[in-house]
Amino acid sequence: MYYRIVTLLLICVMVFDVRGTVAQAATTTVRCSIRGTITITDNSVRRHNVCTGTVTVPAGVTSIGAGAFAYARSLTAITIPAGVTSIGDYAFGNAISLTTITFAAGSKLTSIGRGAFGGASALTAIIIPVGVTSIGVGAFNSARSLTTITFATGSKLTSISELAFANASALTAITIPAGVTSISEQAFANTSALTAIIIPAGVTSIGYGAFAGAGLTTITFATGSKLTSLGNATFLDASSLTTITIPAGVTSIGDYAFFRASALTTITIPAGVTSIEASAFENASALSSVYFLADKPSIASNAFEGVSGATAYIRSTATGYPAVGTPMDGLTIAVGVYTLTYNTKGGSAIAPGVVLQGLPISAPTAPTRSGYTFGGWSASDGGSALTFPYLPSTATDLTLYAKW
Repeated sequence: MYYRIVTLLLICVMVFDVRGTVAQAATTTVRCSIRGTITITDNSVRRHNVCTGTVTVPAGVTSIGAGAFAYARSLTAITIPAGVTSIGDYAFGNAISLTTITFAAGSKLTSIGRGAFGGASALTAIIIPVGVTSIGVGAFNSARSLTTITFATGSKLTSISELAFANASALTAITIPAGVTSISEQAFANTSALTAIIIPAGVTSIGYGAFAGAGLTTITFATGSKLTSLGNATFLDASSLTTITIPAGVTSIGDYAFFRASALTTITIPAGVTSIEASAFENASALSSVYFLADKPSIASNAFEGVSGATAYIRSTATGYPAVGTPMDGLTIAVGVYTLTYNTKGGSAIAPGVVLQGLPISAPTAPTRSGYTFGGWSASDGGSALTFPYLPSTATDLTLYAKW
């Protein structure tokens, strides 16, 4: 009996020793440059203890845990090793002195969590590694010093989440990766320093208020855009926006889409648009020309409320509109949309375009012809080559002739 008790005690001591050794090996601390530490458990940074200055996360760490550096108010810079695959929710939330984040070469990062850098108000720039496929809700919300966001070449990002960059009021430049298909609600709301953006061709949806309050003056949709709708309040209070070309595939313009876009002077409604919803252009007070490329869509009664003196230009053959010279929802109807065709003189075909009253024609695509060099376009067969942008002396149906 005595030997059995001793044996059991020895086993317990051995188990305790083994467990103690495992626990000790699985949890380590790393000192920050000035004072404080970070705690790493099971290859994940779990928390900080008054981490002040800079810190280099050691190799072997695979994740930055949720809230790991939240409210690390004196953390100024961090280097994250290549093996880290995820940054958890609120990982650097309100780390108000953080200015620099460096991802080691060959970073395997795939996800940035909800609010990960929200309120990191000193962060000025970040390069997001190529493998990141998701950026969480509000990931950079209120990162008010962030001026540039760079996605590594070949970025695998497919969507931009709600509030992802909202209130990043110093943001001046971002190139959205080509693989992105959706931009969610208020993703860039109140980015007041952002003046221009290119929306990739693969984007099919733009959510509520995605660019509301942004400082955009120009928005470019990439050639071949697959966008089908402009959501509610998409460009609400985008008060610096002067012009936009809505992609041909768009079928609806949502409520308040351009509400108080007070610098917008012209807008072209694509042929596929079937509805313009309530207050879509309400108080777009500088709007002077609206070009409708097809028959009259369904237009809410207050879609153009607060717009005065503007002209709705239509084709002479369009149906559903009031008579020329009469009002329509605050706009006055006039003929001013014409057909532009191209005679390539034996070259490759060019799809027809439009001539819009008072607007210049941009340089068309150049045709090709075996054995010949393209010499430009002319307004008459054999005439002089035109310089683009070209404003016809008279708005009417027009054919341009290729010169070889």
